Amino acid sequence: SSLDGEAGDIIIKAKDFVNILDGSKITSEARGTGKAGFIDINTKNLNIADASVISVNSQQQAGDLLVTADNVTINNLSKVTAETVSGVSGHIQFKNLQTFQLSRESLISATTVDGEAGDITINATDEVKIQQDSKIISGATGKGEAGFLEIITNNLDISDNSDATVNSTEAGDAGLISIKASNVNLTNKAKISANTASGDGGDIELDNLKTLFLSQESFINATTTDGTAGNIKINATDLVTVEKNSKLASEAVGDGIAGNIDIVTNQLNITDNSQANVSSQGNGSAGSIVVKANNFFMSNTAEIAAKTKESGTDGHISLDILNNLELSNSLISVSTINGEAGDIDIKAIDSIKLLENSMIASEAKGNGVAGELRITTNQFTMNNSQANVSSKNSGSAGDILINANDLSIFQDAKISASTESGDGGNITLNMMNNLSVNSSKISASTIDGIGGDLIINATESIN
Repeated sequence: SSLDGEAGDIIIKAKDFVNILDGSKITSEARGTGKAGFIDINTKNLNIADASVISVNSQQQAGDLLVTADNVTINNLSKVTAETVSGVSGHIQFKNLQTFQLSRESLISATTVDGEAGDITINATDEVKIQQDSKIISGATGKGEAGFLEIITNNLDISDNSDATVNSTEAGDAGLISIKASNVNLTNKAKISANTASGDGGDIELDNLKTLFLSQESFINATTTDGTAGNIKINATDLVTVEKNSKLASEAVGDGIAGNIDIVTNQLNITDNSQANVSSQGNGSAGSIVVKANNFFMSNTAEIAAKTKESGTDGHISLDILNNLELSNSLISVSTINGEAGDIDIKAIDSIKLLENSMIASEAKGNGVAGELRITTNQFTMNNSQANVSSKNSGSAGDILINANDLSIFQDAKISASTESGDGGNITLNMMNNLSVNSSKISASTIDGIGGDLIINATESIN
């Protein structure tokens, strides 16, 4: 350690193991204006347990920390930190690992107050586990900027109220989160997040995945208050599942701008009151949601939404390159109060099914303007469900365009474009074959405004 000078480096090489136990510490720190040193640990097994600490902290400039090992276990209130107040925080790197485990309220932290937070990198060929209220954080608690967080592994498991986070609490920017793994599982209130107050939010990128699984109130979210929220990008070759009150979200909780959500996968399942949404709570604009998947299933009050509250522009929702889309008691919506709602575009080669009180809607709930709804598919079936564009007060409703070989709506299903005193939207149904309507309704309506047109083209039959 040093006060105002430069602290020395610590280099440890052990063939079999390094154990740091029972409140022990390995530190290279500068307590005044000096610079913390470097810590380099090279071993087969590193165990840090029972409130033990490895740190490279400084008021001005923290040192770097490098661990090269086969297996790393950090357990029971233990910490690995590179922290600074106003200078540059050091980087923390775990490389050439096979396994990494962080558990029981343990912490890895590269943070600053008003300076620049360091980056955190974990590279483990087999697995990374973050469990039992443990945290990985690159952050700035004052005016500083957060760093970068990268995890490369085969299997990533985050569980039990644990999280991996980059955040900036004032004007600084949040860093990027990059995860490259075959399988990513978040369970029991786990979280991956990039947060900022008024700066630019960091993106969250999950790439090279086979599967992504979120369950039991787990979140992947990029948020801001008055800045710009980051984007969420997910690329999984096999399956993405979001279930049991879990959430994918890019949100502005003040007057900021929400980011986008992009999902590319073979099959996407959103179930059990879970959500994927982009939203702005103030005057900012919402981002867009783009899904490219072969099959997309939503059930049991699942929701995809792009929302803005006040005068902002709502983002679009695009579901593309689908084979099949099925909603059961679920919602796809773009909405605004006094702003401009986005459009919804859905293209599915084989079929679209809206079942059991499901809805696809673009809505303006105040004096705003509703967006358009465009659907293209082979077989479009609606059972006790709705597809609508609507506006209140003097706002205008958007148009509905449906292109399908066959459209069947039954059991109190409804296709509608409605407005109160503004201009109503048009409904155009282009059927290559048949239109079948049974105990259901297709309407373009207004109260005191101008109602839209209803245009139906069916080459074979209308029933």
